[in-house]
Amino acid sequence: MKLHYEWKCPFCDLIFDSRRKLRNHKNDLHNKEHKQYIFSPGGKCQYCGEEHNLKCHLTLHEKYCKLNPNRVIYKGHPVSEETKNKIRKTNSIKHTMGGYRKGSGIGKKGNYKGYWCDSSWELAFVIYNLEHNIKFERNKRKFDYVYECKNLKYIPDFIIDGKYIEIKGYRSKEWEAKFNQFPKEEKLEVIDKHTIKPYINYVEQKYGKNYITLYENSIYKKDKNKIKIKKELKNIQKHKEAELNGVIRSDGRIDGNGITNKQWLERKNIILKSGVDFTKYGWKSEVQRKTTLTRRQIDNTIKHFKIDFDFVFKRK
Repeated sequence: MKLHYEWKCPFCDLIFDSRRKLRNHKNDLHNKEHKQYIFSPGGKCQYCGEEHNLKCHLTLHEKYCKLNPNRVIYKGHPVSEETKNKIRKTNSIKHTMGGYRKGSGIGKKGNYKGYWCDSSWELAFVIYNLEHNIKFERNKRKFDYVYECKNLKYIPDFIIDGKYIEIKGYRSKEWEAKFNQFPKEEKLEVIDKHTIKPYINYVEQKYGKNYITLYENSIYKKDKNKIKIKKELKNIQKHKEAELNGVIRSDGRIDGNGITNKQWLERKNIILKSGVDFTKYGWKSEVQRKTTLTRRQIDNTIKHFKIDFDFVFKRK
């Protein structure tokens, strides 16, 4: 059974069954009112005193403000019982929900000699330990912690001799909650941006700064031959398009200004037939007054037709 949602217009109290219909209704009938509401100046929250520049931001903040006794508690998008049962069934069969997930970060990730690395720092750590015969393994054990009244799970990165290793580039409030609530009977070592330097220096000295190309089937490897071929193909396509548009110069190069040969000739004829004395200084400004050409267009045409305007370059 599908759930039914209602979207209410804040200006005329009409109810719609989709957000798209409500947005179209606002744009059609309440466009001015909606813009005034969005761009009207804000102020301080009546509950906590936090300042907001726009009224729309202020009203949204007051709606969910923690000091508001009638605040709206966001419980996520409502889900029907049918979808919940489907999720339970798939999880009971596949067991893929929760726990450690490969590639769940923003770092440069990949496989290296059977070890999955979620970042370049983890790759440096793995290479250092393998080449120094230090035994380690990927951790899959979960630890409970509470953050913002929610029960969550924390999974450190590696294990070495019963000690858990966490490679962390930044520290947030949630990370502090993980660290402070970690079991005291267990050992946890945090490798941050300072303590990771020996690992990175060792790997960079041996393999270079671009050591992420050591991943198996790495997407970070750059094939120079492929890059050259792509550039050549792009140049061929540019020349084909330029020939169709008539934007090829006499020397075979593409005209960067994107002007056709006909347009260049028209500009040249306008300058030569303007009736200006080219022997006098300031003739360009006179051409600009008598014709519709700008000073930049005149300079570009002179550069384009150097032979016809040879007297200008001789004067210089």
